[in-house]
Formats: sequence, structure tokens, C-alpha cells
Amino acid sequence: MKLLVAEDEPKTGAYLQQGLTEAGFNVDRVMTGTDALQYALSETYDLLILDVMMPGLDGWEVLRMVRAAGKDVPVLFLTARDGVEDRVKGLELGADDYLIKPFAFSELLARVRTLLRRGSGSPTQTTLKISDLEVDLLKRRAIRAGKRIDLTAKEFALLELLMRRRGEVLPKSLIASQVWDMNFDSDTNVIEVAVRRLRAKIDDDFEPKLSLSPLAFGTLKAAFYAMLLAAPLAICAAFYTAYFMAPALRRKVKPVIELMEALPTVILGFFAGLFLAPYLENHLPGIFALLLLMPLGILLAAYLWSRLPESIRLRVPDGWEALLLIPVILLVGFGSLEVSGHMENWWFGGDMRLWLTNEMGIPFDQRNALVIGLAMGFAVIPTIYSIAEDAVFSVPRSLTLGSLALGATPWQTLIRVVLLTASPGIFSALMIGMGRAVGETMIVLMATGNTPIMEANIFEGMRTLAANVAVEMPESEVGGTHYRVLFLAAMVLLIFTFVMNTLAELIRQRLRRKYASL
Repeated sequence: MKLLVAEDEPKTGAYLQQGLTEAGFNVDRVMTGTDALQYALSETYDLLILDVMMPGLDGWEVLRMVRAAGKDVPVLFLTARDGVEDRVKGLELGADDYLIKPFAFSELLARVRTLLRRGSGSPTQTTLKISDLEVDLLKRRAIRAGKRIDLTAKEFALLELLMRRRGEVLPKSLIASQVWDMNFDSDTNVIEVAVRRLRAKIDDDFEPKLSLSPLAFGTLKAAFYAMLLAAPLAICAAFYTAYFMAPALRRKVKPVIELMEALPTVILGFFAGLFLAPYLENHLPGIFALLLLMPLGILLAAYLWSRLPESIRLRVPDGWEALLLIPVILLVGFGSLEVSGHMENWWFGGDMRLWLTNEMGIPFDQRNALVIGLAMGFAVIPTIYSIAEDAVFSVPRSLTLGSLALGATPWQTLIRVVLLTASPGIFSALMIGMGRAVGETMIVLMATGNTPIMEANIFEGMRTLAANVAVEMPESEVGGTHYRVLFLAAMVLLIFTFVMNTLAELIRQRLRRKYASL
């Protein structure tokens, strides 16, 4: 419970603060009546301990202003003024108790606990409860599921602080000032150790949090949405650059795409979590319009190009036509995002996120699988593209020329000759890209909510095996059950990738034998 001590004598104030803190209370200490009034009105306290003679405002005036502000917090006067008229004045102003200096600390502590037990009639002042965890602030006990949990004074104070500030992100400096003394060095790892020990006592024997099913599901979910974006783009780009693009242009384009693979995933994760996730949330209609209209726009541009007079089309060298799509892509992308707000107002009541949640019953988290699909897909594309492009480009030129000489069109040659011959390499590219997506850690760690749920919803997050190991390994006790389960998760990930790569190699060898005669 939280107390305010207003005492202008430094030694007495420090003595009170130390004694009450050791008794398990969170104590704020001030030395002037002005500060006492400011703290009492701006913070929530369970008890005020006031001296009468203080700089600025005296204790009488502080109490009068606190009561005038409607605060019914219990007040105990601790003062050297021992006259009967002083005691009567304090009690008539609204004090709940009056103790004269010098005093015995044991008596002060007993009076404090009596006042707190008496309280203001609200049960929340003596008991905190979250789910099956209940904390008795007077008896200094923590009980979960009917079982008492033994806590030290600091652990109890830390638990009380966290329960009172539930749902808030607390800085280390605040925890240090509330649970330890104000001069505590928050740059050490004492707070992390204390939180880890408290979590072990509160959670380890009660919550079934060691299941690997949500983590395996999250791993496959993240890889699926990443491959859904990366595989078509990378494979189609590989076919075009290796088979249709002019050699001079290919020598410029391929290194640029492969250079994307050198971008650190921590940078991609940071970008996805800090910028991409909120941007997608605010431009959902535009993003879906972009994904839908971009292929249509490219097909329409290709059709219009084919209908132009041959004299115009021949001005563009063979294999350089792709450069004409750059303005098309920019125009479609800009137009889709520009009309996003208008589409949201026309069709989704001004907020597509709320429309999905309220009208469609689809939960929406800002950091979700769509963000992961875009960010991790961007990271996987260079891997798939590079291997697949090399496979397509390595198809013997004699096969393609022979097919064309026999009357096949370039597209027929691509589908029936080049694709089949290069299929082992293309399949290898897909499997390596899949393995890259399965084992990715930093992007998933930074760009999703890391919630271990089993939902295929693209608008909800997930937690993967790799991210779970990275998040929880620093907090696990070496040799403990949690520690061993994390190693089991890493082993499951290793076995999964091993089995997947083994099957991929078997399929690749079969494809190679089947089409080796071409």
C-alpha cells in the first residue's frame, strides 16, 4: 500500500521512510507542506502521515485543503505539538489519528495498520485481485488458486505495484523508486532478476504455458503468408529476367535484387514494426486495392502495348519492354494509396479496422500476419529469385532454340521446355526460401505481437518457435523446466527444417531424373 510521509526533519523523515518500507509499504517522502499538498492531490495514497510544523504550509492547512478537494484519504498527524487544544484541532479538521513525538515506531506501525484496516469502506484498498491471484494488503499475503505463495517484502511490494498499475508499461526508474529507495541504480539488472523470480513464483506452478502447438502453428503461419507474397513475385521475376530480358538489362537488374538479401533483418523488422504496421492500419483499403489492381494494371498495360502500331513497338529494343511498366507501377501504387481514405469513408464507415471487428467479427491487431507477410516476403524474395533465375538461365540454349525452330511460341517453349528442365532448381529455390521464412527471428520478433495463439486470421499476430526462444531464453533459469522446454522448441525447429529439406532434396532428385532426358 502507498503512503505519503511529510516530515521537515531529514533524519526523522529518512527513519520513517526506511521503517515503513521495510514493513512492506511504498513510501513517498516530502519535506515541505507545499510539496505534501501537491503530492496528496495529484497521487493516490492509502494514508497520509503529516507533521504540523513544516515550511510553506503547515499540517493544519494541508489537511484543510485536502479535505476541501474531496479527498477522504486517512490522515495521521505525527508531531511534537502535544497540547490538548492541538490534538482537538487536528481531529476536528478531519485527521483520523494523532501521535505525539517522541514515539515508538512499533506504536506508529500499529496505528498505521489500524487506519489502513479501517480504510474508507472500499474493499479495493485492502485486497487486489486479478483472475485467480489475490493479494491481501493488510496481512501481506499472496494467494493463487487457493494456494499461498511465499514472497519476500520486496517481491510483495513489486507484485503490489504491478497489480495496481495493471496494463501500464512501467519504466525501470519508476519501479526502482516505488519498490526500492529513490537512489537505487536502475542501470543494474536487479529489477530484471526480481521480476524473473516473482514470475517464477507466481506462474510456474499454475499456468500451462509450455505447449509448443501455438508456436509450431505460428511458425507455419508466418512462413505461409511470407511465401504467399514472395514465391509468385520471385519465380515470375526469375523467368522474365532469365528468359525474356535483354542481357544488358539483366546484368543490371539481377545484382540489384540480389543486393536486397544483404539488408539486415533487424532493420527490416524495425521498419516493419515502427512504420509499416501503423501505416497498413491507417491505409487498409488502399493496400488491398494495391494488391488487386497492380496485376490488373500490368495486364492492361501489356494489352494496350500489344495493340499499338508495330512501328511504335519496334522503337523499344527487344527485352527492354519491362522498363515501360515502371510508370504503370508507380501510378497504380500512388492512386491506390491516395484513394484509400475515400474508399474507407464510402464503404467502411470511415474506419475499416472497426468495420472488420464490429461488422465481420474479425479481430484486428496492428502487428499482424499481413505485416509479417510483406516484411518477411521482402526478405525472402532475393533468395528464391537468385536460385530460380540461375536455374532458368542455365537451361541449354539448344533446347529453347530447337523448340522455337519446331514452331513453338516463346510462351509454349517457356512452359513446356524451360519450366520442366529448370524445375529441380526452382523447387530448391522455393524450399530454401521456405526454410529461410521458417527460421526467421528478428522480423517476427519486432513486427508481430508475439502472442501464442492458433488463429489463421491474417489480421492477428502469432509467435514462432525461433522468436519464442529469443524472447524467453534470457529469462529462463538454467537447468529448469522452462530452460529445457526452450531447448526442446529449438530441437523441434531443427527437426522440422531437416525433414523439410530432406523431402525437398528427394523431390528435387526425382524431378531431375524425370526431365534429364529433355
